[in-house]
Amino acid sequence: MTFEKKCFITPDDIIGVRFKCVDCKATRTIPIDKLGSAAVHQLMVQACPHCHKDSNFPLGTAELQHFHEFNLLLSRLSEILKGRNVEYGFEISVPEDAI
Repeated sequence: MTFEKKCFITPDDIIGVRFKCVDCKATRTIPIDKLGSAAVHQLMVQACPHCHKDSNFPLGTAELQHFHEFNLLLSRLSEILKGRNVEYGFEISVPEDAI
């Protein structure tokens, strides 16, 4: 017999989102209820405040618009699903040594 461990999180489990600079590793954590704000949209196009590396999300691009819309939707996902007859979750990978 084979057992497989799976880990799921629901939108209610998400309390914040981390933005991390791939160069200097500086991070900013945004509370989920603030994720759709104009300030976060601005954060996506700003250079890293620590190392000044560009985010590579230029204004006016489709990619930036899609990313902004995703963040807006993610911030409202728990509200959208409340009262529905659907349980929605994200499967995540968990390192073996964390279990």
